[in-house]
Amino acid sequence: MTRSTEPVGKGTRESSFQTDRISQISRSVIAETHPSMYLMHKYWARKPHNIVAEYVKRSTSPGDIVLDPFSGSGVTVLEAIRAGRKAIGFDLNPLATFIAECTALPANREKLLAAFKSLKERVARNINESLYSLRCSHCRREATISHIVWSRRAQCPRCSRTFTLAALKKRGQKYLCTNCREWFKEAFPGLSKGTKREDVTEIWFDCTNCGMRQRHQKPDAVLKEMLEGFEKRPYPRRFPDPPLWENPRILIRPGMRYSEFFTVRAAKALLLLHKAICRTDDVSVRKILLFTLTSGLAQMSKLIAYRGGFKTGGSAWTVPGFWLPAHHVEINVWNAFEARFWKILRGKDETNRVFASLFRPAYNFDDLDRATIWLRTHDSTDLSLVPTDSIDYIFTDPPYGDSVPYFEYCAFWAPWIGASLAYEREIVVSNSDKRGKSIENYRELLTMVFGECYRVLKPGAPMTLTFHNRDISVWKALVDAVLESGFSYIDDVYQVPAVVSSKAQLADKGSMTGDLIINFRKTPANSHSDLAKRSDANEIESLVIEEARRIIYERGGRATTEELYRGIIHCLIRHEVVGLFDEGIDKLLRRNFQERARNQWTYGSMGPPLEGLYELLDHSIERIVKSILSRGPMDETEVFAAVLTYLGNGRTPSRDRVLRILRRLAKKEGDQWQPNDERQVKLFEAHA
Repeated sequence: MTRSTEPVGKGTRESSFQTDRISQISRSVIAETHPSMYLMHKYWARKPHNIVAEYVKRSTSPGDIVLDPFSGSGVTVLEAIRAGRKAIGFDLNPLATFIAECTALPANREKLLAAFKSLKERVARNINESLYSLRCSHCRREATISHIVWSRRAQCPRCSRTFTLAALKKRGQKYLCTNCREWFKEAFPGLSKGTKREDVTEIWFDCTNCGMRQRHQKPDAVLKEMLEGFEKRPYPRRFPDPPLWENPRILIRPGMRYSEFFTVRAAKALLLLHKAICRTDDVSVRKILLFTLTSGLAQMSKLIAYRGGFKTGGSAWTVPGFWLPAHHVEINVWNAFEARFWKILRGKDETNRVFASLFRPAYNFDDLDRATIWLRTHDSTDLSLVPTDSIDYIFTDPPYGDSVPYFEYCAFWAPWIGASLAYEREIVVSNSDKRGKSIENYRELLTMVFGECYRVLKPGAPMTLTFHNRDISVWKALVDAVLESGFSYIDDVYQVPAVVSSKAQLADKGSMTGDLIINFRKTPANSHSDLAKRSDANEIESLVIEEARRIIYERGGRATTEELYRGIIHCLIRHEVVGLFDEGIDKLLRRNFQERARNQWTYGSMGPPLEGLYELLDHSIERIVKSILSRGPMDETEVFAAVLTYLGNGRTPSRDRVLRILRRLAKKEGDQWQPNDERQVKLFEAHA
């Protein structure tokens, strides 16, 4: 676990664990990347395990009960039992509960391997011989297809010639017609009538007889006709084909069906594999095999784009949404399942070491006297299963408004575990105009959840929320729901992510690339800040403008949209006036400041704050680095943690900014940073 570092200089205070737990959890901890056990199955917005573990340890004692009412894939509850606490994880999403349970579920390695071997003997041969068989080009014996590459056909609107898109030169979203030399865009609206015709452009195969492994082979006319002809057959009647919620956000168009994600061949193979798994006698083994199937489902679908023969990356579902690429690869279903199985097995070896003696499931609250973890698919707007004043700590990650439509995504996996999704009760702001999931509905349901959280928490106990969204209306809904439920705000800290997601890197105007971690406490009567009690709209707008001016000044006269958003939202939460701020942050920035370049804002008509009122960020970083290095050599993580602790929330600098100053002031020996020479050591000591 990464060690957190106490800040030095202004604002430092020492607090014992016994006297003030809350003050300790405001110190920054650097996020670590997920270990393999949390990477076995795709799920969105998992919190860094070490951050969750640190908050649980600082906020509770061994044996305490930790609740997560939005438990998702289970990081909070699993890290809680790992730390010697007892945990309750509720989530309305049955797939989330399934992933959390299967992650920690102890697995008998011998039984799991035996079940896999049985599947391979019974199912793999059937799938390969009936669906993925061809004649080896070398020895002319039967071989097995491993990949089939498909490319959509399109018609040039000018000369009416049809082409396989993979064969055409591409520029952005347009293709160059090789006949009339005009650029044209594929007519995607036609997809609403069903998937367009696709041609096989390549096949890969493995021959167990002669050892031939052929890659990038263009199929002959007979094989091409056989492969393409198979797709003209109807989908198997038993293949799940529910309608999907129309939602442009996740690329679900009107009339789209689940079956469009899979070729007919893959659909038949999936049914054979699923049927065999469901016949497995051992319940734990059956669950883990189903877990393996769903974790590899994307690789068995049409969602895998074929880019450069996978020379620039593997077969991954990388696009946030159900994009069916014009050039995609169909992977042999059994091969995809087998590849996932060995990854899952490695992950289960890790979880067996961690959770074998800790995972003791409960089936009600009273069971926690002897059990350690209670996982349940349950609606947290009603926590009547949990007694009043019985929970020691809540750590949770509420749904991010419209950022992740969890149920609409999870419709991809739910049919294979026999789960139904309670769409009407999901707490979300959906871009689908068919669902009626508005910001008002989101706020109403959140208020019900946090009202229940307030009831079940012990008096004076803390609740920690992590949240990420740039929409001020979503923040208002969340914070209002918490404060109206009776909680008192304590503090918050900006949490820098271990890895910035590709979505955040590409988002328009720089979305927030980390989470705000906010600490609340259950108090007998919520005491709002004086500003919240007496403020009007003009006073709050002045507060926001002054905060923006300060952020721009501290960064040398220029700040990014993300830096401004982070600081402003922190300021509004700190003064408990999020609910009173009616104007959008973007609108206020455009009216009062000047956008010089993409994501870069300057003072504009507002002008800089009075000279000397605030300290430049680089000067603050330099002062902190000198102070902590005066204590002795430190590794990079310790330096960064100290800087983030002292310059938290709206003051948080980027890692690159800290490293630039660190390289100027110090030298690195091994993994430790220290002053450049003896003279500098004395200067640092004098400064400290």
